[in-house]
Amino acid sequence: MLTIEPPQGIVCPAELPVASAVLDAACFEVHEPHNYNRLFQVLHQRHPQLGEELHYLMRPQQPVGAQSVMRVA
Repeated sequence: MLTIEPPQGIVCPAELPVASAVLDAACFEVHEPHNYNRLFQVLHQRHPQLGEELHYLMRPQQPVGAQSVMRVA
């Protein structure tokens, strides 16, 4: 349960989908790659306006530099 005080200001309804996508993306790396298709389907249903961006970010990429080290760790 979240108990920290909320930041000062009002909630902008236009930013809620982006915030939701950020929360979803925070769990992206804990999913197994064979589940990425299902994960994309779920995220795309929740955020249809971000479909292209989600797909772009979830595409397979070659690790570079520090990413290679992080995968080994």
